Amino acid sequence: MRGSQRQNGILKPPNLPRIQYSVGNLKSLRDETGLPLSTSPTAQSDVLTYIDPNRKLEKLTRSVLNGNPSQTISSTPQVSITKPPSGAIPYHAHETTMSTERIHVKVADICIETTEQRPSTYASVVRYQQTQLNGSRSQPPSVVSYAPSFPSRASPRKNKTNFTKEGHSRPNVSEEQFLVWRRMVPRKDAAAYRPLLRQLGLFVQKALAFARSDHNLMQEVITLLSQEGGLRRVNEVTSTFDEVSAASWTQAFSEQILPFLQLISHDQILASAFLEAPLVKIYQFVYGPNGSRGIPFFANIFALLKDPLCLDLGDSSVAETYERVAIVLSKTVKWNENALVNESLHQLMESVCEVVDNDDGDTAFLTTRKYLQRIRRRFSQTIPSARDKIYREKAQVFAPEFQFFADLPGKLAEQGPRHDNDSEDICGIKIMPTSQEIQSEREEYLPSRDPSTWHLRGLPGLLDWHFRLLREDTVGQLRDEVSAEFKRMQNPDAIHSRAVPRRLRTLTYNNINFKHIRCDTHGGLKFVVQFDQPPAVRLLPSINKRREWWQMAKRLDLNSLVCLIDSNGSAIFCSVCGSINIEPAKGSNLHAKAMEENLKLLARDQNSAFVTLEPVQREMASLREILGRFRGSPLFKRESLVEFPGVLLPSFQATLLALQDMAKSLDLPFSDTLAPESSEVCGHHKIAPPSYAMQKDFNFSLSSVVDDKDLVLSAKSPNFDFQRLKDRSTLDDTQAKALVEALTHSLALIQGPPGTGKSYTGVSIIRVLLDNRQAANLGPIICVCCTNHALDQLLEELVTSGIQDIVRIGGFSKSSMMDEFNLRNIAEAMSSTRTESRRSWETKKILMHDIDELNQCLDALSQTDNWEAVKRFLEDRYPQHHDELFSGYTENIHGNLELVISAWLNGEVRRGVDVFVNSMPRSLEDLHSTSLHQMARSERYSLKDAWMSEIRNDAEARIQDAYVTYLENKREYEKIRMDRNLRCLQRTHVVGVTTTGLAKYLDLLRRLSSKVVICEEAGEVLEAHSLTTLLPSVEHAIFVGDHKQLRPKVQNWDLNSQNPRGEQYSLDVSLFERLVEPQIGSVQLPFSTLETQRRMDPSISRLIKETLYPNLKDSLAVQDYPMVQGMRKRLFWFHHQQPETTQDPTRLISASYSNEFEVEFVAALVSHLVKQNVYGEGDIAVLTPYLGQLMRLRKRLRSSYEIVLGERDVEELGQAGLDELDDQDMQPETFIEKTTLLKALRVSTVDNFQGEEAKVVVISLVRSNKEQQCGFLRTSNRINVLLSRAKHGMYIIGNANTSYKVDMWARVIKMLDQDDNFGERLELQCPRHPESRIYVAKPEDFHLVAPEGGCGQPCGKDLRCGHASVDIRARRPAISAENAQRKVSRAKSMAPANKFVDKNTALAATDAL
Repeated sequence: MRGSQRQNGILKPPNLPRIQYSVGNLKSLRDETGLPLSTSPTAQSDVLTYIDPNRKLEKLTRSVLNGNPSQTISSTPQVSITKPPSGAIPYHAHETTMSTERIHVKVADICIETTEQRPSTYASVVRYQQTQLNGSRSQPPSVVSYAPSFPSRASPRKNKTNFTKEGHSRPNVSEEQFLVWRRMVPRKDAAAYRPLLRQLGLFVQKALAFARSDHNLMQEVITLLSQEGGLRRVNEVTSTFDEVSAASWTQAFSEQILPFLQLISHDQILASAFLEAPLVKIYQFVYGPNGSRGIPFFANIFALLKDPLCLDLGDSSVAETYERVAIVLSKTVKWNENALVNESLHQLMESVCEVVDNDDGDTAFLTTRKYLQRIRRRFSQTIPSARDKIYREKAQVFAPEFQFFADLPGKLAEQGPRHDNDSEDICGIKIMPTSQEIQSEREEYLPSRDPSTWHLRGLPGLLDWHFRLLREDTVGQLRDEVSAEFKRMQNPDAIHSRAVPRRLRTLTYNNINFKHIRCDTHGGLKFVVQFDQPPAVRLLPSINKRREWWQMAKRLDLNSLVCLIDSNGSAIFCSVCGSINIEPAKGSNLHAKAMEENLKLLARDQNSAFVTLEPVQREMASLREILGRFRGSPLFKRESLVEFPGVLLPSFQATLLALQDMAKSLDLPFSDTLAPESSEVCGHHKIAPPSYAMQKDFNFSLSSVVDDKDLVLSAKSPNFDFQRLKDRSTLDDTQAKALVEALTHSLALIQGPPGTGKSYTGVSIIRVLLDNRQAANLGPIICVCCTNHALDQLLEELVTSGIQDIVRIGGFSKSSMMDEFNLRNIAEAMSSTRTESRRSWETKKILMHDIDELNQCLDALSQTDNWEAVKRFLEDRYPQHHDELFSGYTENIHGNLELVISAWLNGEVRRGVDVFVNSMPRSLEDLHSTSLHQMARSERYSLKDAWMSEIRNDAEARIQDAYVTYLENKREYEKIRMDRNLRCLQRTHVVGVTTTGLAKYLDLLRRLSSKVVICEEAGEVLEAHSLTTLLPSVEHAIFVGDHKQLRPKVQNWDLNSQNPRGEQYSLDVSLFERLVEPQIGSVQLPFSTLETQRRMDPSISRLIKETLYPNLKDSLAVQDYPMVQGMRKRLFWFHHQQPETTQDPTRLISASYSNEFEVEFVAALVSHLVKQNVYGEGDIAVLTPYLGQLMRLRKRLRSSYEIVLGERDVEELGQAGLDELDDQDMQPETFIEKTTLLKALRVSTVDNFQGEEAKVVVISLVRSNKEQQCGFLRTSNRINVLLSRAKHGMYIIGNANTSYKVDMWARVIKMLDQDDNFGERLELQCPRHPESRIYVAKPEDFHLVAPEGGCGQPCGKDLRCGHASVDIRARRPAISAENAQRKVSRAKSMAPANKFVDKNTALAATDAL
């Protein structure tokens, strides 16, 4: 320091002010921060002395050994020193005020400076703050205290700020301190750079303190460290072992390296999307080129950790230190591409694994082992020797159940890749099919469920299997339909026969014309296409009529998936979006405005419609395809727009992308259990408790579910008082057992048969977990459901039980209760940090500039055929040709560029060029250096075309560059917004999301560090979706479901386990079922089963108890259900033989079956039940297995009732096109009167009513055919759901002959027949004359025998119309003996063909005789 003096070994700055500062000759200092400083053996105490030249000496002494003030006054050498020297590190802000003759001493920014002579000695500088320097006694300025106060004489130091794991204590820091620290980050000017040397540790420690104290400062610190100056300081840290002697390594590790590792592995820093880019720069710098910095750095760290007792780890344990190092190593591998192929790093990691694995019994190292196992798994896939072993050596680790031969994918295939989207690595496969893939004739590679046939083992093989099968099930149907349309376009006159039945409904629009393309501030790249109006719309002259047609037809709605294809085989998948640059009016909704603008575009012209599209894949290939369409080339003359109604891209795209991300990171929890690499692991498998539950002194408190505060559950001890839990809670025996086993198993499975209280048990588990959330540091508990409706139900139950800290992700909730818990609403109310606000403003400004630049490039593309563009191009690229062309002709043509170029193209060839007229044409390279006037006409045209092509290529290149920049900045802007959402989730206790929503927001949820996930209805969830719920941070997963109810839905019948061809794939087997039921190459886990049902009347529950659930018991609560009002029996199968409607071959198979007789009978029966004036909204439900029947039931009933359809039924009706049928397809009878007694009637398919219930359920089976084909209801899973929805009564309408061939139906029919609950006549009951016998066999019988819901006898009660009731039997003609005899004979003649002849029908006819 120039001009400085040295006094007592301490640098003294020049130009001292009038007020001087006295510092004791300090040998050591240990202040409230707890940071260690070097201590001299002779140091006993520190004396902080204030000197005023005009007053007596005031001394204050405090001990550094015990932190208490000392009462001694010691005379020590005085050092005059001014403000903290430039470059000193502010230590920690403390403040105390002492009044001695109104002199105030404030101990503030403690600074440390190293002396050159004695490097182990530190000096503490105490600054006296005074407003005037002339010795006046004015009051000192107010100083904000940002830290615990300096300890007083009366109280010991209690507010020590500890550097504990993740810094749960939050010390207050001042802006002044941060600014001083910030000045220690070097600027770009290399001349100003000076290493910190001994101050480096304090620099890193202070950075860690800032990061732990405030979210805004955390963002500032990481951002600064990622810049050039900050990376210089990082380099000092990583070079520590080279700069200090080996004897000082332990001290350097404690003071510099450990805080640095804690900083860059801080949970909130790693979770931040906003900080990901700067953090990646830091990690890449730490690793260095080919690991030149990182490998020696980690090697020295691990060498020190082998003897941790020699290290001063502060408040961190050895296990926590290993965990920090493992996290840093994991992120280093993740964010450095070549790290995975570095053999040295691989060997280093293996040596660390050996050390950690030696302490296998130590539960403190569980998290460290988890990170190291993931790194090892990634190395095994990328190190050349390991990769060779996996791909090329077909080791038979499983005994195959059957021999299955399939050509392998990508380069492993015998004939090589099938197309440009065929790869052995799923990360190299595009989600949407490419043009080559659509035109490929070779079969796609589909791995079977047998792991021995996979080309990858273990977890990579499992993820590969699910990705390929799920993509075939979803994207495969799109590929097949586009391929069929492409063949029709190539040969429009040919008759095309389909090799396989049509699985997907499509709509095609012709004569496509690309209008214009722009970049939009809301959605990105958008373009407008024009096409012919459908024939029905051309007949509508009014724009309002056309708008109404498009709205009712639900075609080309917002977010509809479409594909633009041409006769050349090119395909671009897009989605319908809002118009370009639409802005909603104040207070209006953007989505509603976009819908309105979309309808206006579709309807504005009578002959042509317009629609705005955006590509579904933001990549350069899609952009190039779109730009090619705007060239107007004849190659794209014949084009079509194919729409896929009802296909929701988010339902599968996000999951497929998530599987690809998991295949890259290989960080799936429980991977050894879910994807064993050896057959020795298969079979029955024992599951360990969650890692957090194995920590020392941790026990589950059960006070939230029992009336006993002392009852705790230990995952480490097998002894637990189950009886005490049962006696003091509302849980039954099996629910209590399920709760205990779910809490003590890291991967827990709970089977809940119908009505056994799965949701109640799940809520109880959540309440226990929330009670222990803070003790176990669980983070938010993630609750996942298959549907929005199920998620709303679960979250409503939590809110009702008193749990309010809930956030629901996704905007498709139908529950008004959930509005205040929606993430979007909560995030909008949360303010951003200053750093986020600044970066958001900057990024948005850059983004708007990118959009303007991109739109200018797009405008330039549309003008590439302009002659002005040609002139500018030649002037810039070929000035010689420019001058030659325009200088010679401009005077004669008066500046008309088109005439100039035309004159040159068609002008005379000058002398000397005839040599080339009859010879081979010259190359473009030769022409570029040839005079324009010495070219043949053909060469001139070739050169002109080359110019135009170059102009277009240049314009497209500029567009692509601008688009790449735009996408990068847009991702940056989205990450800033993501951080605000992340803070909302970090502060809540429960996060609710659907399986689709979880995949969509996977990047956000992966940053949440949640340890517990609970999945409801797990038996109905595809395994691929279940795997995405297992976030990397999860230590405890609980799956609640029933594998004996509905399986996951699969679109492709060839992948279904019920299909003999699809059994080898079994995509419809859920993860829950795979872990419960023995599967090839899979483990079998223990599971809990709930056994007390509280829904069905015992006569109804008997149907599933004796077929599927032998241990199921009936609760006392269901023993005394009332009888169904208006019915003689609560359970009955009404058998008929009326045929089903013939299948429409143009529609989907699953949607086309219906039965008109059953529609009318159901409508009449529902009307009869409603007239009892007993049942209200939701009490009656009508179920059917087929969408075609659902559509007809809805049309039949909606004239009388408000019909409620589930969200899935609405989607499936739209996808099948059944919501477009005209009213003339169904002419309802007039037997039913409109009533207001029932507000809403639930009509649903069987599949979409799982988890629901109703007091009375009416079932239409539909199928009735001579072939006795039962259809959908041939599986026990679906029959189970169908028979277990009713509480009080259930009525089945169907042909028993069709169902009898199915084993479970046969057993059910036998039980019903034994109990006299089966027949061809349904018996009603009059509530006022219960002794009357009323039978109905046809829909019209209800109107004849029970017009008002009762019987025909007079009862003295007025009817609803006001008239008195009369005996209607007097008006009914009596049956003649001849007619009765014919009825008996007809019944007997039907006996051989009909297994089920109604005994009541025959007896009634006999009685009539």
